[in-house]
Amino acid sequence: MGRLLAPMRVSTYAWRRLDLEGISFVRVEEGDDLVRVAGHEICVEGVEAWSTRFTIELNGRWEHDWTAVEVTAVTQRYRRLAADRWEYADDEYGAFEITVDPDRVAVDYQRLATRLG
Repeated sequence: MGRLLAPMRVSTYAWRRLDLEGISFVRVEEGDDLVRVAGHEICVEGVEAWSTRFTIELNGRWEHDWTAVEVTAVTQRYRRLAADRWEYADDEYGAFEITVDPDRVAVDYQRLATRLG
């Protein structure tokens, strides 16, 4: 017999970028044992197009303390530095370099994240 799975709540979100022609898609799956966030973003700036995909999995049995979050709009700027490098910049946090693979998926996001594997 198959294993009875715990109920899971699934939410899907999509939003448009304000700084570029683009759209982001995010799917959130929440269950007793797992919280998974997966999505992708597609953007076009002039004749350049790029996309990125991501998946984040958390142990759903963790206890979380929720705090208030304040969202502040910032003007985001992207500039291509080379075939495999981009610069992200905004007036509040400064500039960060993003390295991508041949499929334009992020490999390293300076001071933020590095892809494993």
